[in-house]
Amino acid sequence: MSSPRPRDPRAPRISPGEIEQRISSILAEDCANLAEEIDQLNRAHSILHEALREA
Repeated sequence: MSSPRPRDPRAPRISPGEIEQRISSILAEDCANLAEEIDQLNRAHSILHEALREA
């Protein structure tokens, strides 16, 4: 059994490419109404906010 390796605390937990891919996939969804668009933008904002908070 190997011992756990510590993660470099300076290294981002999510890569810029992964952020871009996740946000792009959310924004590519079709919205039927304003409520769905608000939800879509909130989900994209959450991903970006989390990435910036960890930076």
